[in-house]
Amino acid sequence: MRITPSVSFNLDNDYERGLHEFAMEQDKYFSKYVKRLIEKDRSGTMTIAAPAPAPAAVMPIPMPPVEKPMKFTKAALKAFT
Repeated sequence: MRITPSVSFNLDNDYERGLHEFAMEQDKYFSKYVKRLIEKDRSGTMTIAAPAPAPAAVMPIPMPPVEKPMKFTKAALKAFT
């Protein structure tokens, strides 16, 4: 006796459409692909890749303040001499 469970994909949803397209590219027979996934899950051999760590926040390197040249008046220069 055979049963035929169905899997529906909402092709108006980008995520589900992507799942459907990926599954259709994997094997000639969708049911064979799904059965292999179930078997891997059941036997504990299915591996799920950990998500890549988020990139560290890039902190800008603070620039040293720009030093303005000192300007002296003639009277100030005379006081130092």
